[in-house]
Amino acid sequence: MTNVNNSADFWAKYGIDNKQAAAKAADKASNDPNAMGQTEFLELMMAQLENQDPLSPQDNTEFIAQLAQFSSVEGIQSMNTSVNSLVDSFKSSQALQASALVGRKVQIDGNASMMKDGEGMSGAFTLPEGSRDVEAYITDSTGKVVKELDMTGYRQSDGSYPAGKVPFEWDGMDADGNPLPAGTYSVSANASINGVPTALASNVNVNVDSVTMGTGGQITLNLAGYGSVGLSDVKEFH
Repeated sequence: MTNVNNSADFWAKYGIDNKQAAAKAADKASNDPNAMGQTEFLELMMAQLENQDPLSPQDNTEFIAQLAQFSSVEGIQSMNTSVNSLVDSFKSSQALQASALVGRKVQIDGNASMMKDGEGMSGAFTLPEGSRDVEAYITDSTGKVVKELDMTGYRQSDGSYPAGKVPFEWDGMDADGNPLPAGTYSVSANASINGVPTALASNVNVNVDSVTMGTGGQITLNLAGYGSVGLSDVKEFH
């Protein structure tokens, strides 16, 4: 808002001998005694014109500059209000979209996941060009191998595997077909790349338990048995 200066120098500068006319405009300002709105500014301007010395009128250049300055301030305030409103709307929309992820799975970098009874585990491996002899294993929290995953379904006719992401899925059973108890399980895979055994990068699909919105608008996903990650850490939504 534009500040009102009540000093004698201010009134003398604009040739206003009768302060009452201008004070009437200032009294209509908001609860802040130093704030002036558009209506008050126009009333003060009219008081200035009515009370100026006819023999020494207000300089047009300075007068126009006052109007331009006030208009600029009002425009900036209006723009700030619009931008803040837009930011608030964006944050609300983002929070609403993120809350819809609760109960769903997201894919993140990693190799461990909390398995619920009868649920199993899923994710993907990233295979470089020319990958061969791909092997993948599921291990329990002690590091014991409980199941070898069959990846031969992705093998091409020349024995190589396609470059890129190759999905995997485990049904929660051990090698003998017995269901394993709920808990944290890990997946690992390796392949022969140009004859060199190489560990493969993996992603796992994890349940979203809840969503947290920070004071700065940051969205954090709280994942079952994994911890918290930002939206930017999510590779895929399922």
